[in-house]
Amino acid sequence: MGTASASVSPGHDSVVVAIEMPAGVRVGHWTGDGTGVTVVLPPPGTVGSGEVRGGAPATREFELLRPERMVDRVDAVVLSGGSAFGLAAGDGVMRALRDRGEGLPTVHGPVPIVVGMSIFDASVATTPPDADAGRAALLDAVSAPTGGVVRTGRIGAGTGAATSRWLGRLDPGGFGAASAHDPSGAVVTAFAVVNSLGSILAPDGRPLLPPAGDNDPRAAADSDGLPAAATASGTPTPATTGGTRAPATTGSTPTPAITDGTPTPASTTGTPVLATGGGTPISTGAGGGAGGPADSPDGLAGGSAGPVSGVDGPPPVATPPVAGAAGGGARPFGSSGRENTTIVVVATDAVLSKTECLLLAQSGHDGMARALHPSHTRFDGDAVVALATGTRPLTGENDLDTIRATAIEVVAAAIRNAVVHAA
Repeated sequence: MGTASASVSPGHDSVVVAIEMPAGVRVGHWTGDGTGVTVVLPPPGTVGSGEVRGGAPATREFELLRPERMVDRVDAVVLSGGSAFGLAAGDGVMRALRDRGEGLPTVHGPVPIVVGMSIFDASVATTPPDADAGRAALLDAVSAPTGGVVRTGRIGAGTGAATSRWLGRLDPGGFGAASAHDPSGAVVTAFAVVNSLGSILAPDGRPLLPPAGDNDPRAAADSDGLPAAATASGTPTPATTGGTRAPATTGSTPTPAITDGTPTPASTTGTPVLATGGGTPISTGAGGGAGGPADSPDGLAGGSAGPVSGVDGPPPVATPPVAGAAGGGARPFGSSGRENTTIVVVATDAVLSKTECLLLAQSGHDGMARALHPSHTRFDGDAVVALATGTRPLTGENDLDTIRATAIEVVAAAIRNAVVHAA
């Protein structure tokens, strides 16, 4: 797969990333004041399913995604801020698609199948996305070029996102994307809006915690990127298990090369890590011309999510401060831990049934667990929708499982991409 390219999008805290997507899939954004909408628009005939594993979801039409339900098509997936209020964005998308003659045919006209997932952001108290915002995001998707040019970072549904609330922090979240080919040649692409209770983990398992500012009430971080209260408490920080490390290449099934516009971190343990295309964001400036490497928008040098050097053995996982412990006393989750959700769309060009799309969505959740710690909590509405555009038949007995394995890596990369490209 070719090297990803990225550039700063003028007027937005985002970058434009070139990734490969299944033919006909387009992405559009509407960005408001601290909130937004992102629409993933697949081609006609796309099959879909999905699964919720978080304890506090805000979703639309997920019951219809169950394999035993009659309808297997998905005409659009709407990602939005505004929690349950933001699900109204789906109404605008649905009406706009009907006006275009798209949707499930009925005797009274087409009924578009529009799936929705929302995150919690500050617009809940002000003006959350509505039907007009959804329509605007859809029109942006319709006008978007095919071929995989996507704006990522703090844009669309990722505009008001944040992460690491369980550490008493509000680190930037955002919208991310990544893609890869599985060994059979199928394209697997993931789009993620990251607004998690937990922290983002690098491919080697180390937490990605940008520095807290001098006037920022978030927990300070020590040289290992862990909250000072957690490391000073005397409570051992648990080591990660194998699920947070990128697998080594074995046999005839290579680790997929992930394209997301993010530099590949170096490994300090000898364990290979995922290739991410090696693309460094390029500043376009006001005139749109290519410039030098862009400043890291999240405080990580060069935008790289690299490991902490000079640390041997399994990487640590950040843990919340222990109340009343030496050096600590901060309350886990900050003032509230209820404003979280990570939502993901996985798309492939493979021919999959609705049941097979459900299996693909389940693998997407595995990728979420690889890049978020913790994930799928009672306070997250974590959900994944899987789409199959159906242009590449499965030819091998293990094709479905290699696509699912690739999806795990791609979803993890998309989640990290959302943070690296967030301002």
